[in-house]
Amino acid sequence: MRHLQRTLVACLLTVAPSALAADAPPKPVQDLDRLVGHWKGTAMLAMDGKQSPLTVDIDCSKGAGGFGVRCTTAFGGMPGVGAYAEADLFGYEPNSGKYHWFAVTNGGETHDHMAVTFGDTSRWVYEGMQDGKPMREAIDLTFKDGKSFDCKVETLLGGASVATLTIAVKK
Repeated sequence: MRHLQRTLVACLLTVAPSALAADAPPKPVQDLDRLVGHWKGTAMLAMDGKQSPLTVDIDCSKGAGGFGVRCTTAFGGMPGVGAYAEADLFGYEPNSGKYHWFAVTNGGETHDHMAVTFGDTSRWVYEGMQDGKPMREAIDLTFKDGKSFDCKVETLLGGASVATLTIAVKK
């Protein structure tokens, strides 16, 4: 165990010395700060020909020494589940010039969504496999002002739309 700890520390120190010396996060990282705060609202899930109203509660704070944003999201009223929980980590990867939104849910999902821009509007995409078919999740995030945002999530399985989730929240 001690060997593993030393190896991990050595890797971190050789990979990220410039990050350790940085005074402040670069502008793309600072742009993520607009997510910080407590958000509440409603959502509508359209799936299997049915629409289900949901409640949404999102709590976001700065993380990773100011170089990321971490959020916890709780959906109420999710069909077949009741309480649906999600943990999110947002960051910017300067070498690729992409934003990352890594999400883990109590439904067993782990998705790394990527976006090229993050401003008033952004599109986040995850591509993977589900049930042996190509799966694509596209999220359109739109900030209306400093105190509200909308989000539309569309899930495609084998090229066919299987679910749409629309979210509207306010601080």
